[in-house]
Amino acid sequence: AARIPDGADPVEVAPILCAGVTVYKGLKMTGVRPGEWVTISGIGGLGHIAVQYAVAMGMRVIAADIAQEKLDLATKHGAEIVVDASSEDVVERVRELTDGAGADVVYDSVGRSTFDESLRATRVRGTVVLSPGRTEPIEKYFEAVDDFRRRGFAVLAHDWRGQGLCDRPLPDRL
Repeated sequence: AARIPDGADPVEVAPILCAGVTVYKGLKMTGVRPGEWVTISGIGGLGHIAVQYAVAMGMRVIAADIAQEKLDLATKHGAEIVVDASSEDVVERVRELTDGAGADVVYDSVGRSTFDESLRATRVRGTVVLSPGRTEPIEKYFEAVDDFRRRGFAVLAHDWRGQGLCDRPLPDRL
């Protein structure tokens, strides 16, 4: 169980116990190492924490969003590069920054609308972490997972919300 220091403000601690744990586990499970590229798509509730953890873990961070204030927040929290997805091609920019290889890890906290972009921004044998908020019905995520499997991707699911992702058969690792 997590130990919360005496006198800690519950309002300040609460986001770390939910969004913080989600993001930390998502990044740690990828095996990403210091110096590797991590692209974080969506600098909202999960994304701004992902930026902070990835920076603290020594990753090179590219933050992508459509809102300038969120890109400013990512910069404040240490993102090396920010990409305005409303006016720049995120995949093209990530590939340019990584000498054509793509990011080692893409942490997608947006949803179905960015899933394909996240795949294209990831290097061969890289990892995409899908951790979008509940902006779309869960069926959309199942559709995305099925789509990824049809394309030959290994899908490893972590069912932290009890939504049944782990109830679906997972393929052998590629």
